[in-house]
Amino acid sequence: MASTPVLNYTLNTSVNVVAANSTSFTFSTVAGHLLYPASITFSAVNTVSGGIIFNINLTGTVPLQNQAPFLFGGSQFENAQWHSFLGKVGALCNSSP
Repeated sequence: MASTPVLNYTLNTSVNVVAANSTSFTFSTVAGHLLYPASITFSAVNTVSGGIIFNINLTGTVPLQNQAPFLFGGSQFENAQWHSFLGKVGALCNSSP
């Protein structure tokens, strides 16, 4: 679970893992998440040239009750999470074994 202050409101968010295999994992958001209901899938596959194709697929909505928190700070929290995650994946991909 992650918490972030949005104005004078603390937003608690979390997800549940609903599927996982050797190339992907999928989360579903829980009630109270900024994007609920939503599904988030991360996948990666090797390319013939030795690279990796990494993909994030997010399907969901920002419900009416979450639109104000999303617009007044929640979207920045979500963006920060995605940028941090992608930065970490990029760093791992660029590191040598």
